[in-house]
Amino acid sequence: MERVEKVENKEISKPDFRKAVEIFNHFRSPEATAEIAAVKGDVITLKFSGPFCRSCRVYDYFEDLIYFLDGKAKILDYEEIEDGFVVRYKLEGGLD
Repeated sequence: MERVEKVENKEISKPDFRKAVEIFNHFRSPEATAEIAAVKGDVITLKFSGPFCRSCRVYDYFEDLIYFLDGKAKILDYEEIEDGFVVRYKLEGGLD
C-alpha cells in the first residue's frame, strides 16, 4: 500500500495544495470529491461534490483537507450550492 504523508512545508505552494486535494480525493472520493475552482492571492476556493452532501456533519469533510496541509489553512466560509458546496480557504504562508 502506498504511504501518504501530510504536506509539511513551512510555506504552502500551489502544487502543495493541489497535492492535498489529490490525497483528499484518494481517501474520500467518491463519497466526497474536491476540485479547485479558483485561486486568488492566498485564498483558494474548492467545490465539493458527492453523496456526502446529504449527510450530517458535512463540515468535517472541509476540515479534513486542512489535515493534509498540516493545519496551515483555515476555512473562511462555505456555501451550499445545488450539487455540493463551495468552500473558501485562506492559506497560512501564502502561495508561490
